[in-house]
Amino acid sequence: MNCSFEKALQARLLWIDVRCCESLGLLVHSHRAAHKARQLVEALAKHEARHANRYGGSVPPLLLDVPQLAELYVEAWGLESLRMEDELEAAYEERAAREDASHRRACIEREDWAALSLPTPSALSAHLYSGQSIVIDQHYLIYEEGFVWMDTPYGVESGLGNEPTLELCRSFLETVGMGDFYGPEP
Repeated sequence: MNCSFEKALQARLLWIDVRCCESLGLLVHSHRAAHKARQLVEALAKHEARHANRYGGSVPPLLLDVPQLAELYVEAWGLESLRMEDELEAAYEERAAREDASHRRACIEREDWAALSLPTPSALSAHLYSGQSIVIDQHYLIYEEGFVWMDTPYGVESGLGNEPTLELCRSFLETVGMGDFYGPEP
């Protein structure tokens, strides 16, 4: 027997127990059966949302004439479908972030600064030594009075280092090239 059909049938049979127990005044038994039936319907809806074996988003025919169970099925199926979409979107975003980080690392390793829209460490060093300011990925840099000054994207003023050496410029460009901010963050 199909697993989905079996769960729908069990829920329907439990609902028959609910009605019988209610008519006999056995309210405790009626509530227990109703609770079990709702649990089965919710499990069925989640299973169908994840695997779409038999019913998908459509209410199983065995539950159509029980409004409480039909509504619960639609609601549980919808919530589980949304949860799955969120999980899938998060997985795609995570994969894209990993691929982006991998690409950035590869560009830095082969010193392909242009692929990251960044100057080379030597070009940055020469530019700063000339006394001109430069904005790189929202970081404002200038070499004045024997010190490299920097304004971060957050507007925090700080010092990058004494001299704009190749090592200092490379360290800065590697951080920015990986998509990170250099310096303190609020």
